[in-house]
Amino acid sequence: MDEELSLLAGRGVLLTGATGSLGKHVLCTLLSAHGKPVEPCPAGIQGTIFVLIRPRGSADAAHRLHRDVFRSPCFDQLRNRPDWALLQASCVPVTGERGVADLALGKAQLSRLRNQCGVVLHCGRTRSRVEEATFTNLCAASQLFGMLTKGKRKSQPVSYTHL
Repeated sequence: MDEELSLLAGRGVLLTGATGSLGKHVLCTLLSAHGKPVEPCPAGIQGTIFVLIRPRGSADAAHRLHRDVFRSPCFDQLRNRPDWALLQASCVPVTGERGVADLALGKAQLSRLRNQCGVVLHCGRTRSRVEEATFTNLCAASQLFGMLTKGKRKSQPVSYTHL
């Protein structure tokens, strides 16, 4: 596992599906992988974990990241670490919505993701009706990858993994 995680070192990661069981465990693994993440800076740097989360009701991505993800039992050990605040700060919540043009990311957010993400870990899925599941699990994922790679040079590859 350490060898696989070392491939992510110094690369911005976009994680989808973090509010689900698999996504929570993937995020927890990323945060605890090497004991300490790359420290983020105000402008954002490589090594940041962007967490794409759909809003629910009045709860935006930032609220859901703290309420629905970081409070999960799989983060119990991390919450007891003295660097827990730093670990949380390495995660940047991104509000996105499937079925909306450009996933409702906005030009500035999309530009930031294009410039800083080298890896997409897609854990998002749904088990609802076949049509909705197909859209979420395949079409929205393909749309996201296309949006991130649009205009990128070959020297700026984006790795995409559908978990």
